[in-house]
Amino acid sequence: MSAHGGMCTCMHACTHSLTSTGRRAAPQVGSACAYIWTRPTDEMAPSVRREVRVLARVQHPNVVRLFGVCLRPVVRVVLPLADGSLRDAISDHRDAISAQAAVALLCGIARGMAAIHAHAILHLDLKPENVLLSHGEPWVTDFGLATSQTSDAQAIGSVSALSSVAQRGTARYKAPELFRLRRQGGALVSTAADVYSFALIMWELAVGEVPWAGMSDVEVMANVMAGERPLLESGEEWEARARPDMRELIKASWVQDTQRVDAQVPSERPSFAALVSSLEAMLEDQAIPGQGVEASSSTLPSFTPRGTPIPLAVLATEGARPLAWAVPVGGTPADRLEQMELTVMELLAQVAALEAAQIASEVERTDVHEEVKGLRTALKTAEADARRLEALAGETAAMQVRQVLLRAEQREVELRTEMQAMIDKVGQALQEALGEKSVDCPKLPWVHGGAGGWYRLFFVCPVALEVAETNGGNGYKLLLPKAALHKLSPALHTTIHALRSKLGCGRAVGLPIQHKANRSMAAVLAKEVAAVDALERSLPPVEGPRMASQPLGVVPKEAYQMLLTTLETEDPGLTRCGLVRLTAPDGTVAWVRPGAAAERFRLEGKHTLGRVDVVPQRLLA
Repeated sequence: MSAHGGMCTCMHACTHSLTSTGRRAAPQVGSACAYIWTRPTDEMAPSVRREVRVLARVQHPNVVRLFGVCLRPVVRVVLPLADGSLRDAISDHRDAISAQAAVALLCGIARGMAAIHAHAILHLDLKPENVLLSHGEPWVTDFGLATSQTSDAQAIGSVSALSSVAQRGTARYKAPELFRLRRQGGALVSTAADVYSFALIMWELAVGEVPWAGMSDVEVMANVMAGERPLLESGEEWEARARPDMRELIKASWVQDTQRVDAQVPSERPSFAALVSSLEAMLEDQAIPGQGVEASSSTLPSFTPRGTPIPLAVLATEGARPLAWAVPVGGTPADRLEQMELTVMELLAQVAALEAAQIASEVERTDVHEEVKGLRTALKTAEADARRLEALAGETAAMQVRQVLLRAEQREVELRTEMQAMIDKVGQALQEALGEKSVDCPKLPWVHGGAGGWYRLFFVCPVALEVAETNGGNGYKLLLPKAALHKLSPALHTTIHALRSKLGCGRAVGLPIQHKANRSMAAVLAKEVAAVDALERSLPPVEGPRMASQPLGVVPKEAYQMLLTTLETEDPGLTRCGLVRLTAPDGTVAWVRPGAAAERFRLEGKHTLGRVDVVPQRLLA
């Protein structure tokens, strides 16, 4: 696939591999494209050399990376393949770029520009056409006009030396100080000029229009020099379309800066490092919970390259010098941290290799010295970015944990509410049975054993829903024939319902089963649930003929009458049952365990019978 421009042709490249028999395998599409310049080599060499020099020095996930370059016989620069440019995204997918995605894009561009400025390099032609997009991640590119701030011939403050550089570029994105006339001291070239260009990109993404649309370069220059800034095509002010924090950031970044007389005077515009901090704060303010501040890049439109790629081998020559390339990073701060750590390792390896190289030529030694100097600057920037991203990744991970815990807590509240509603429904039915006055005896019996028809009978406190110390904790030893057990089964089913209400909340009921001293609460609960299930299986089912017409909790009078008759000889007056007979202020009579349960019943009466309050289990540990 190829595309043609005024200065070069862009070709989508691929690689070939050999099979085990030495035959050429089918071409594999690679993530690379080659820019082949159509102008004469001698004419383009200075611009291409500037571009290659910058790309070789600046290694950052938001700056396009370099595969290799050849200057003879035709200029060829091999770069990673991008989906398209920011201009393509704005022109073709304007409505698909959300406000959050726009901030994420701007944050990536600002990071790349901060890295470029850290290498003492000025871009001087920053615009949407010179920002590539790959999977939503921006790459700053096209350094044909870039210049060094620290070059001997073009040092900061040497206005005349930089005036020729300032005359080039795109008028609608150029800073006012680059239009200054000779009688005004000439163009003032500094990092602030790139910040102004970035402000125009922010404006374009914020309002959805191209700045200075329909104006010639001369008209743009006149307006900018007069301190004017772009209006909407309708002629209206643009501020209403931009969010307040973005509006203030744009205004701060394109101030006229009229007080500066030379590049050594600090600019009123913020640095790209400060812009990164402000944009990251915006991302954090509008981040989707649990996804981190980088998640918004997924909302960017995607581009699908089409056509047949050209094999990379066709583009290469013996003089090509490939450089390291890192896959651009998108996604979470943790992803960016991992890539930045790889970049640091890569830079360290390159510095070590260059310092160990044996170079005879003085010219080559000078070039290597400059390259090592640039790599060390890149390394310093990458390490700083890694430290910042490490902190950001930690904060993002902590936020995700908090979100998970919050969702779990919300679900726990919902479950407790649902459980309490079900338990209250059972409790209401139990209250009707437990408050029945027809037979004056404990209403919740429990039987244990069954060998040969012999059982130990205990009573359960209807308020605490715990087994009482019946007969000193040994229970009443009774012979219950099958017919007697059958008659008592409705009362036993009521006890089972009551105990299950409490066991369902993760709270033990003290059944008379063997407990090991070191047994965990979970083991005790499991054993008690098993005992309740075993008793229920041994009884006639609730839906049996004798229970068919009885709603839950209502026990036939004869069941309790049979129980009293059985216990008359064993314990007259039920003095050893472990419960005491009490009458509440509302007239309810119940057999309750002495102590806290009895005091609660005296205060609240019938409403305490069979009631269980759902409590989070972690509070019980």
